[in-house]
Amino acid sequence: MKRLLQAGALFVLVVGSIYGWLVYKNNRALPPPELATIRQSYDQGVQWLLANEAMVLRDLNPILWWMIQQSAQLTHDARLFELYAKYLAARAPDEARSVSQMFVAPVKFWGANIPEYAYASYNAYQTYFLFGISCSRSLAGRPEIEMQKELNYCDKHDSTPACLTHQLMAFRLM
Repeated sequence: MKRLLQAGALFVLVVGSIYGWLVYKNNRALPPPELATIRQSYDQGVQWLLANEAMVLRDLNPILWWMIQQSAQLTHDARLFELYAKYLAARAPDEARSVSQMFVAPVKFWGANIPEYAYASYNAYQTYFLFGISCSRSLAGRPEIEMQKELNYCDKHDSTPACLTHQLMAFRLM
């Protein structure tokens, strides 16, 4: 029994040490990366998108395309502008009318009243994205929108790791 307790204590010590090291490694202060490192990483990402263009163009995730569009605008990268143009040209007609296209053409939806059926299948954070990008009057007073405006929403209502990043993304969209 004593050996079993010692083995258990050793196991807890090892696992706790590894966890502590990982927490330290992920939270320690580091100098910002060199500009060359950032450019290399950016170029690798763009090269991956281009090398996998057919698969990327089949991905209809509006947030992905919003990020590609934003990256193209920020960097003036002709490769991303071309990829984004291909996406716009390849969209199905019904997709272009989808509420998810707010991310592609937010100006068209600014302040719009969005019928509930258009986002009924969305998760709360996705609805918050729609509100963030459109400031829709019909979404403004909804409980799931009001709750997510609270900074500690994720602590109380959603313990998934993605909750905070999605909440921050909605704040960014606003």
